[in-house]
Amino acid sequence: MKHRLKVGISACFFHADAQRPIFTGKTLQYVEQSIAHWVMSQGALEVMIPSPAGDTQRGDVTLEHYAQWLDGLVLEGGSDLWPGSYDEPPLRAQWSGDRIRDEYVNSVHHQAITGLADGFIVEARCPDDGLIEAVRRSGPSYVAAVQWHPEFHVGCSEPGLIDDAPLLADFLAAASSVRPAP
Repeated sequence: MKHRLKVGISACFFHADAQRPIFTGKTLQYVEQSIAHWVMSQGALEVMIPSPAGDTQRGDVTLEHYAQWLDGLVLEGGSDLWPGSYDEPPLRAQWSGDRIRDEYVNSVHHQAITGLADGFIVEARCPDDGLIEAVRRSGPSYVAAVQWHPEFHVGCSEPGLIDDAPLLADFLAAASSVRPAP
């Protein structure tokens, strides 16, 4: 039987909401179907990585346990980062972010990189405004980030969209190259 890479995808959150018609008062963690299907499209097994913390927490499972078990990790987009985490005020009140999820990961499109951390290089910029759209960290550990949804670029059928397949293939090859022999 062929070995399949285990790729974790960070969970998105719906926090408890008394107005929601189902699961009222419960926090939901989920993965968008399109990103799960994107990761699985080249044969990898997708696993959602839930937040182990919260008011219903039980047991001793940590994110470190997932990190040791997985071959790769995709940080799925979600609510904006809380701007206070990098000493900035929110530009609009509705973009104040989700601090609970921040303690667990990732951001979406109301934010952009203004300066790179050491070891990162710019791989792509928006042709319209020059904003950084993709970065990669040089060195022994694979880290790449994009400010778009590659899982929506199926077969690159729309003009102006970048084909998603090379990005996923590059990620899975990096995950496979560091996997210990069985």
